[in-house]
Amino acid sequence: MDSFDASTRYHYNVADNRLDQHIEKGNKDGLYVSSIASCSNLWALIMDAGTGFSAQVHELSQHFLHKVSFLLQEDIFIY
Repeated sequence: MDSFDASTRYHYNVADNRLDQHIEKGNKDGLYVSSIASCSNLWALIMDAGTGFSAQVHELSQHFLHKVSFLLQEDIFIY
């Protein structure tokens, strides 16, 4: 784990089975995921206190959504 400052934290090369641990620890510290990416079952995430979120739900799926799914949800701000 590396940090920009006390209100931002980033993690990289996080395995699937450790992703929840990093997110839950960040949430306890008042940080919420502001950006996330995955490649070859390794994750990079940025957590930030300035997201404006007061809660966040996450679920790891074995399937990625197609781009069209994101575009359809864009109008209701779920993406």
